[in-house]
Amino acid sequence: MKGLYTLITLFIVSFGFSQETLEDFEAASASVTPFEGATASIVDDPVTSGGVNGKVAQGNSTSSGGQIWQGYTIALMTKNIDLTTDKTLTLDVYSTVSGEFAIKVQAGVDGAPASTKNAAHAGNGWENITVDFGSGNVDNTGPANGAYGEVVIFLNWDSMVGDFGTSVDKTFYVDNITGVGIDKSVALTPPATGPDTPPTRAAADVVSLFGTAYTRHNFGASGTFDAGWCGSPAVEEVTLDDGQVVVAYKGQACQGITFSEVDVSSFTNVSVDVFIDDSVDIIGKVFNLKFVNDPITVVKEVNINNGNGLVKGQWITLDFQVDLSSIDRWIEFGITSNVNDALWYTNLYAYLDSTASVENTDLKGLKLYPNPAKDTVRISAAESIDRLRIYDLSGRLVKQASPRKAAFSVDVSGLSKGVYLVKLNAGDREAITKMIK
Repeated sequence: MKGLYTLITLFIVSFGFSQETLEDFEAASASVTPFEGATASIVDDPVTSGGVNGKVAQGNSTSSGGQIWQGYTIALMTKNIDLTTDKTLTLDVYSTVSGEFAIKVQAGVDGAPASTKNAAHAGNGWENITVDFGSGNVDNTGPANGAYGEVVIFLNWDSMVGDFGTSVDKTFYVDNITGVGIDKSVALTPPATGPDTPPTRAAADVVSLFGTAYTRHNFGASGTFDAGWCGSPAVEEVTLDDGQVVVAYKGQACQGITFSEVDVSSFTNVSVDVFIDDSVDIIGKVFNLKFVNDPITVVKEVNINNGNGLVKGQWITLDFQVDLSSIDRWIEFGITSNVNDALWYTNLYAYLDSTASVENTDLKGLKLYPNPAKDTVRISAAESIDRLRIYDLSGRLVKQASPRKAAFSVDVSGLSKGVYLVKLNAGDREAITKMIK
């Protein structure tokens, strides 16, 4: 009977775009993944007598402990849905209670933007619902435009408030997701070998999120390398021919990483090794890195595009200075990219570059950080510093102090943005280093 339904659906839409059933949950590969407190599974048609839908996707939301945006993700296993021209998606929905839900398309190909639309059902058992992603979109999303690999069902939506509603106990079934299908791109072969080993650094000067060159940071019991912020999986670990393990960036718009908090406010740089397949047109491509602090009010972004370091067909090291002076409780890291299923990375870490800014020094162990500085700069050495003087590039003395300590902080909030020379004296020894404000 399900085959007959599909035939009828194809006949009805044959006068327009070529629509087809993209997921009917009959195949062994069918996949549903719950999130934020919901549960989901593939079950038999809930109509106990006369049910014709075979296998269907069941989702359950909960009023106890679940987030208001709880739901489940449906991975389209055979084809993506193309919402470039025909922006409609049709699905069967079953419930015996009337209510609303929201449906989202994500895992966009080549950066296609995620799009969400709300819908309602009357509670009359199986209903056939068409969702138009061309206008009236919700959850701060715009129209769909492109091909997508995942459909997300949010079980709680309230059009009265224009947002996710109160979490309720609900059982909800979905079947026969239909739209314009487009073939999934063939998976590309990863590089045979990995990048060169990063420089040796002191353990205290590195926080590593991935890679074997440095001890990996402790993620803690609740941490994860794939938080599913834009759908899951966002990444996959791949072992190359030379034995190196790297991360394959998959079809999502972003990857989220959560871990136990760590203070990187004295650190100066972020680094990652990246390989982009030679077949990719990198014009307009990005690979952006985002630091998130706790409380989640401070985000530091490093925006990397083809004009700022991206090349293809070889391993490249993307290493950038970044002001992390406010990131004293680092708990989350995000990657956003539109290079889907054609990019691999490893050796992702933040670090303190303790030598790059030192121009001329007789002082051992001298460190000045963060650099660039914001409001405060920290200075340390192996011996007590008697005198500090800061000059602008015209030679004008703009700040001086007599710390008489081996480690101290200097307030530079009153200085204008620019480049400064910092002169430090300890006895008859002197150091001159550059500071960027």
